[in-house]
Amino acid sequence: MAEATLVGLLPLKITGRHYGHNIGRCDILFRTLELQKGFDLIDELVIVVPDDELAVIRDIARRWERYPIRLVPELPEVPQFAAFTKPHQVRPWQRQQILKLQLASSLGRPFVLVLDPDVIALRPLSRDQLLPGGRALLEPEPQSAHEQWWKASAELLQVPGEVDGPGISVTPAIVASDVCTMVQRRLEEVHRRSWVEVLLTAGTEWTEYTLYFLTLSHLMAVGDYHTWPSEQAGAARLHSSNTIWARKDLEGRDRANLVAQDDNGLFTVVQHVDLTPQEIVAAIPWLDLEIPRTLSSVPGARDSSSSTARVAAGPPAICGGCVRHAEGNSTAGSPSDDASRGLVSVARRERRPQGVLRSSVRRGGGLHAAPTPIPNVPQAAELLAPEELHHLR
Repeated sequence: MAEATLVGLLPLKITGRHYGHNIGRCDILFRTLELQKGFDLIDELVIVVPDDELAVIRDIARRWERYPIRLVPELPEVPQFAAFTKPHQVRPWQRQQILKLQLASSLGRPFVLVLDPDVIALRPLSRDQLLPGGRALLEPEPQSAHEQWWKASAELLQVPGEVDGPGISVTPAIVASDVCTMVQRRLEEVHRRSWVEVLLTAGTEWTEYTLYFLTLSHLMAVGDYHTWPSEQAGAARLHSSNTIWARKDLEGRDRANLVAQDDNGLFTVVQHVDLTPQEIVAAIPWLDLEIPRTLSSVPGARDSSSSTARVAAGPPAICGGCVRHAEGNSTAGSPSDDASRGLVSVARRERRPQGVLRSSVRRGGGLHAAPTPIPNVPQAAELLAPEELHHLR
């Protein structure tokens, strides 16, 4: 089999009460990919962004110019989104799942490494680990772990919906372009309309990865595109056993060393629990990255601190926003707690976001102003109140 080529895919949203820390988290992701040689393995990293955030993210992306990054707006890829503009019609995470299926099938590469801002590369990466024998490594997870996801997706695809068999986990993941195309084709064959509209109007708990693996296992052949991790000692896994999915996963953990490299996982996830990007950096002893605590250029916002997690060489970063997470474990912090962290959202109630956080950041030993705000930045009175800051995946 010819050597498979690999492209990275990252859906990114930075404004709104759920996504304010994503820039700081991207800085962590990109720096760890760099340290672990991940950028040596991908032809490019495609970042798909909301159209109304494109100009802002393009400004931010200047600080990532040494990485092979390409920005792509959402609407040209999925024009059906234009007909679903109300918050109750499509939630951000549903948009991102649809975007993953669409982009993975249209980027022109056999395999796509799907990432989120909360992913961290833990160990040195190689093509033999990610694509052994030209087939993509899977991360197993029993279907019974999330029965409702698998049943909802099986119903949409009209395939058997037993949940006692093997399944796969979530991002980070490597998907095959051919399989994503088959998911789309199957949904349109069954429902006789656009696959995007099928998913947007389903009203069920389908997910991109359950749709993917059910299509692969029932309508195609797993072995043609993927391989399961070896049972041999020391064999690579996509996911670390140290992954933090929810607040309960923090219980009993040493917050001074949350992201340990003591297993065979290539990546870990520190989802949006009560940890700022600065705290995540401080918990990774081998990561040389500075993330300033400042929101000084948002009108009406007050700097909570000018301290940094660590002063060292590495890509500059900004953060801001919220760190309240979901999966049934989310609780909103008190106004005083959020104010002490300098957390603020630039999303206005029932309106499109029109501003962006800005900060002074280190780059090449100097200070540069990170992105200039776009017109009509909301004033302080228009910002969401601190008690409204929380995160839902």
